[in-house]
Amino acid sequence: ALFTVESSAKVRAKLADSGIDAHEELVIRRVISDSGKNKVFINGVMATLAMLTDVCEGLINISGQHEHQVLLQPENHLDLLDSFGKAESLKARYEEAYKRYGRSLSELEHLMRAEKSRAERADLVSFQLDELEKANIEKGEDESLGEERKVLLNAEKLAGAATFGDELIYSSEDSIVGRLGEVLSRLKACAPLDSKLKAPEEAAENALFQLEDAALTLREYAGNMTFDPARLAAVEERLADLERLKKKYGPTLDDLIKTKESLALELDSFEGAGKSREALEARVAKEKEEALNIAGELSALRREASKRLSREVVHELGDLGINGAALEVVFRDLGGLKEKGLEEAEFFLSANPGEAPRALAKTASGGELSRLMLAFKQRTLGKEKVPSLIFDEVDAGIGGGTAEVVGKKLKSVSKNSQVICITHLPQIAALGDSHYKVAKRVEGGRTFTSIDILSPEERVDELSRMLGGVEITEMTKKHAREMLSKNA
Repeated sequence: ALFTVESSAKVRAKLADSGIDAHEELVIRRVISDSGKNKVFINGVMATLAMLTDVCEGLINISGQHEHQVLLQPENHLDLLDSFGKAESLKARYEEAYKRYGRSLSELEHLMRAEKSRAERADLVSFQLDELEKANIEKGEDESLGEERKVLLNAEKLAGAATFGDELIYSSEDSIVGRLGEVLSRLKACAPLDSKLKAPEEAAENALFQLEDAALTLREYAGNMTFDPARLAAVEERLADLERLKKKYGPTLDDLIKTKESLALELDSFEGAGKSREALEARVAKEKEEALNIAGELSALRREASKRLSREVVHELGDLGINGAALEVVFRDLGGLKEKGLEEAEFFLSANPGEAPRALAKTASGGELSRLMLAFKQRTLGKEKVPSLIFDEVDAGIGGGTAEVVGKKLKSVSKNSQVICITHLPQIAALGDSHYKVAKRVEGGRTFTSIDILSPEERVDELSRMLGGVEITEMTKKHAREMLSKNA
């Protein structure tokens, strides 16, 4: 595709920004291989599809044969109105303000959810910390209590063993200490006679002292040993509590102590949390107010543009053969900020005098929609000054005199832009500066498509075929020549 961009400073600037030589002409070439891969060249430089889209924006506007269906979808009407009212800049400002507000609002909602979660966590942490603090756990407590429990469970057995030991060692008439004392007395008497008995004497004396100490200890142990059911119950209960806490917070008492310290630190961290909420709420309120102010400007611009649009489109429809039409733009308040502003818009049309305007989907015929879309194009594209316009069978649903009126309207558009029109109507084809014929043929089992520019005589034949069908008469050719001479 070859474009003349000598007068398009915007396109030339985009080319320069992309590192492509900005000539007076722009050549775009795309290579499509059998494998499906594509290559794009801009002025001979390989480029990406993104670069192609950016550079070509605004060079071509294509109106397809089904584009008038856009008018049947009310969600598109606001965009059409904004395009007519040149609201793009203000709309972009609003969209940016709305996004900022939306991001801050989402951040605030996230913070509020986090605060709720944090409060719930704080309640849990506080409960767990209180439980561990009330437990007053001491390091190694479970082991010492376990030992005490064994003693309490076996108090009678232990006391009996101690008493038996005391009696056998010391308290009975035939005690070990008594007999050992006799042995020691004899050794003391004989040791002066033989020095070899000195060592056994000392050993016997040491043993006697140790046995007396052991007997005293056993006597005291037995005397202090009592079976205390209340203490045993208290120990059992305390051990059960410690086991419950170990199952809940950790397998050992050391883990319980560490958990208590960790919970205390976590609870401290919650203090002061949420102080940023007030600042965030203030930012949300400020950004909402900014978005509302811009939305208000946008609403005012839309309402002013709607009056002009109704007036100008009705004028165009009159030129296109729909006289006495009325177009209204009906606004609906959305009750707050939305993605496109404060309102929705829908076009209501009355194509005949005396009828109240109704929604396009309920009132407009296919031909009326085609002409309505052409009227929109005439009023919006004339402002945008798009260099090349392609109309692909926008004349669907019309014929006769209306077709001639539509053709003349397309002709007037071509005064400011290059117009390529694909049509089956001779009334429109006759108005073109040049006429191309697109045809298919089958050769060798393959289908080929050709496009050829027609000579003046070939053009007469093609218009005759469009007028009269397969059989072309001299009368039909005469009519075709009259159409061409009339529109020359």
